[in-house]
Formats: sequence, C-alpha cells, structure tokens
Amino acid sequence: MRILLDARTVSHEFSGVGNYVLELVRAFSRLDADHEFVLGVWGESPLRELDLDERFRFSELPFSHESHPLGDLWEELVLPRRAARTGVDVLHGPAFLVPTLQSRLTTVVTIHDLVAFSHPETIPWKYAAYMRQLIRRAARASTRVITDSESVRRDIHDHLGVPERKVDCIPLGVPDRFRPADPGAVARVRSLYDIRRDYILFVGNLEPRKNLSGLVRAFRRIRDEAARPIDLVVVGRIAWKSGPLLRELRAEDLRDSVRTTGYVDAEDLVALYSGAQVFVFPSFWEGFGIPVLEAMACGTPVVASNLASIPEVAGDAAQLVCPTDDNAIASAVLRLLRDPAAHEASVAAGLKRARRFPWERTARETLGVYERAREPNR
Repeated sequence: MRILLDARTVSHEFSGVGNYVLELVRAFSRLDADHEFVLGVWGESPLRELDLDERFRFSELPFSHESHPLGDLWEELVLPRRAARTGVDVLHGPAFLVPTLQSRLTTVVTIHDLVAFSHPETIPWKYAAYMRQLIRRAARASTRVITDSESVRRDIHDHLGVPERKVDCIPLGVPDRFRPADPGAVARVRSLYDIRRDYILFVGNLEPRKNLSGLVRAFRRIRDEAARPIDLVVVGRIAWKSGPLLRELRAEDLRDSVRTTGYVDAEDLVALYSGAQVFVFPSFWEGFGIPVLEAMACGTPVVASNLASIPEVAGDAAQLVCPTDDNAIASAVLRLLRDPAAHEASVAAGLKRARRFPWERTARETLGVYERAREPNR
C-alpha cells in the first residue's frame, strides 16, 4: 500500500500537529510494515533530517499548511490528481483537512479537536467560521476519521453528525526522549532561562483556552503561601488573542517571579519538565493534552484540568481540578509542594501512566485504519 501523508505541519518551531506527524513518521519507520510512505512537505522540513529507509520518499508541495484559502483550493483541486498519478492508495490529512471533491480517492483525516465548534470565542471569529466549514466537509467526505480521544470522538458525532463507527480513537504517544533529565541538563536550562528558584511549570501555546489567566491568579496565592520562594515558568509561543494574557504575565507584582521562555526545543523542554516541582495544566479544553504525559514521563507531578479529554489521558496519576476554581488549582499545587509523600506518590504514578502510551501503538493502529479505509470489508 502506498500512503501519502501530508506532513507540511512539520516546519520551523512546530508544535501540536507538527509533533504528531513527526512522531508518527518516526514510529512508522520502526515498524516492520511493508508499505510505502510519500511524505508531502513544504520548505525545509525537519523530516528530511530523519534517518528513514527506502520505504519513505518526499514530495514537495507548493503551499504551506497555513496558506488559506489558496492552499486549500490547491489541496482540493490539484492534490487528488497528483495522488492518482503517483499511485497513492490512501491519503492521510493529519491536520483536520483532506480533499473532499474526489469521491474515488481513499482518504483518512485526523481531527484533533473541535475548538472551532465548542469554544469559538477563544479563536479569531473569521478563522473559526472558516475552519468549521472545512472540518465539517472533511469529516463527512473522508473514508475514515481518526481522533486522539473518546471525548473528541463523541464531539465529532454530536457536532458533525458523523457516525461513531466511522471514527477511530487512537491515543497519542510519549516519545522515548521524555524521561527524567540528569542534574547537569536541568542546571543548564535553569541558567539558560534565568530560573533562579524552584518553579512550577506550564507548557502550551499562549491562548485563551489554556486558562493561563486562572493559573496566574492561582500562582499569586501559591507564591504567598509556599514555604519557600517559588517561580512560575511559562513555555510556549504567543498565539491568538494573547494580548490581555501577556499584560497579566508582565504585571508589576509578578516581575520577579514569572519567567516566559517562548518556544523551546525538545532537549530544553525535557530538562525544564524534569526540573519543575509541579507541572500545571489548567486548560478549559483539549483534544488530548500531550504535555500532561510528557511531564509525567519526566518524573514531574501534575495538576491538571478535569475537563474534556484530560481525565482520559491523566487517569488517576494527576491531581485533577476544576479549571475555573483558582483556589482549587492553588490548593492542589500547594499540597504537592508541602507533602513529600504526596509528591513522591504522584511522581511514581505519573511515570507508570506515561509508559502506557508508546508511539509504536499509535503508529500500528493508524496503519490499521489505512487498511480498513482501503478495504472496508476487512
């Protein structure tokens, strides 16, 4: 079987869907699968740096994944013909979209979340309206739909009217590089990002649905009540509607205790997770919530939201709290800071939980979806 994977999201300073594609390709390369993979890339893709065997080849695509609407038109009108000419059996769109006008093309689309439907107020309204239209069409036209969690699987049925039997839930994985870092690596990133005290950590794009405003409010109480000085370190790129949040992070009373790093590479991220006293993820809505598992794999206790997919991911290995309750967030963090036994138990539970999410399983189950899409009667 020849598979065309639209890999354009793997680009400079990628996160989210880009990480999904990168790790999927890495895991495919480790499987003993007799398939050909055509990786559709744009520009200087980091995928070209991987040590891939002869099953993999690259196909240069003329538009980035962020080219709207011109790139979307090219994807609808030209990409299917290119796929047919090169003998593609299955086209996988891992970033919400696939061609919808060519009914003879076997397509698989991954829909990671439905924020444009469930929380449109957290993203620019024009983008939300546009994406609702494209996602609805892709979900209905594709041969199979993949999503990362049962929470989103139900949402796809409720919001889009797609039968649940057409949707496969395949959890994401945790790359092997996420493991407790050695003290030297932690000391290096502390120096690099000017982190002078113990710290609690947040990782994610700076946008409204991540609820960083609630974390900042909770942090004020944590800082005042902790037995020792504590900082808040915020890792992530500035995203949409982040202006008010940036003003909160730069408030005068937080100047000496909040550090924002922007985007960091994978090596630094592992060390930042490993050095944190607690990882806090109070998001209002997630399609999966991979930072929760990354932190656990690095041996860091987790306090996380009890909404959407996060309880599926965290299981009983995190302290789950209502993200709208700033005091609940603060109390959970303070407990882990004050109680060594609770801290140690949370570390052990998290390490065990993270081991249940290998990328090889994600890749193997994804190949199974391709096969079912190609031969629906199997």
